Amino acid sequence: MHNIRLPGNAMEGKGRGRCMDLLRYAKMWPVLLAAWLCAACASPGGGQNAGELLQSSIAALSGKENFAFDGVAEVSSQGVPLRMPTAFEGLLAGRNQLYIRQLAAGKAEGSTAAAAESDTKGVLYSRTNDRWIEAQSGAGLESALLKAWNPVSKLEQLADMKKTVSKDTSEQAPAGETVLRIEVDPADMQKAVIADLRAQQSKVSEDAQAKAAALQKRLNEADQARLKQELQQAEGESLTRFEQMAGTLRATGTYMLWVSRSTKLPSKLTIETGLNYELEGAGKAETVRATYQFKDYDKPLAIPQQ
Repeated sequence: MHNIRLPGNAMEGKGRGRCMDLLRYAKMWPVLLAAWLCAACASPGGGQNAGELLQSSIAALSGKENFAFDGVAEVSSQGVPLRMPTAFEGLLAGRNQLYIRQLAAGKAEGSTAAAAESDTKGVLYSRTNDRWIEAQSGAGLESALLKAWNPVSKLEQLADMKKTVSKDTSEQAPAGETVLRIEVDPADMQKAVIADLRAQQSKVSEDAQAKAAALQKRLNEADQARLKQELQQAEGESLTRFEQMAGTLRATGTYMLWVSRSTKLPSKLTIETGLNYELEGAGKAETVRATYQFKDYDKPLAIPQQ
């Protein structure tokens, strides 16, 4: 945690700034809906049908000891980007440890940098009882978003959703690969999106409270009371905006998965989520698109020391 020094005549202003994270986060709802199989239909072609191939691919990925990945998340409204694409990369090591970090601006496309060779800090997660838990914490919202971009978690979550699966011939696939198109049941997609956003809200709230607790030690009694009141107000406003959005949210989800027919392992994944909701009386329509590339299966990979 960063040390915070407050001049005596600036405590109130700085104290207020420390607890404004939630307010800023609340105002970012329109661009934060980023960071989210069982009906299966048979399709033409030999070998496994689409649903069986999807199940095999998820099982193959979940069973891998090591692999690396990189990705890009984009948010748009009616085809217009709402912010710069967010690039990230990471690796799975020893099957139960996953490291993920956000890339610096300017690396949103074509990044080949290995996470283990970067000096940019990320977040480490450990799999315990089929849940991904932070082993090394990151900063509030960043940590929550990074966890939401975990591709293993995304595909394992997909396995439990209602969906229809088909083999897609409209997308080009390398020799030996099949492209699967998965349409998720809207109700299940809505639940998944809201669960991710609720986790983000909770993480930001915890982070703001931790900062406030550290800051209070440097404040007098009157400033402590004022800081507590501001934090409560910020949390209340953030929660109100969240409930407005969640109560009107409608979501659709389409997954495209490129799968090797021999190894059953995925080489690429895209997740496109359509979002419609209301916020402060205004209708919102957004599309969140995340693209993943998988690589370095079974190569020796080490979690970065930080």
